[in-house]
Amino acid sequence: MNDKEFQAHIARIRDVGTCPEALEALKAASSFEEFCQHPQAPEWLFWYAFYVLESPFPAGEATLAKSAQYAYMYALYVLNAPFPEGEKAIAQDGYYSHWYARYLSKLRSREAS
Repeated sequence: MNDKEFQAHIARIRDVGTCPEALEALKAASSFEEFCQHPQAPEWLFWYAFYVLESPFPAGEATLAKSAQYAYMYALYVLNAPFPEGEKAIAQDGYYSHWYARYLSKLRSREAS
């Protein structure tokens, strides 16, 4: 993501009135890549995709994929489809791997119908 795109995302987040902590982390980061290193970045990127964009956010998927919780939530609530990039993190967490497997099973049974 180039700097102009990054600044446009920051403006959009500011306009919707996001969490002040997330906005400060965005402003403090010199790049999107630096922002993605923040420990809360997966949570904030999920929030942005779900509540602001109301659609997938490909630029944030590598970061979302590092968190079992937010990879699962991204698959379920944003993609409405499997999230292969996040499956490694999901598989390492018993709770989210269980629920992700159930979710995939439901998707497969819908496709078979």
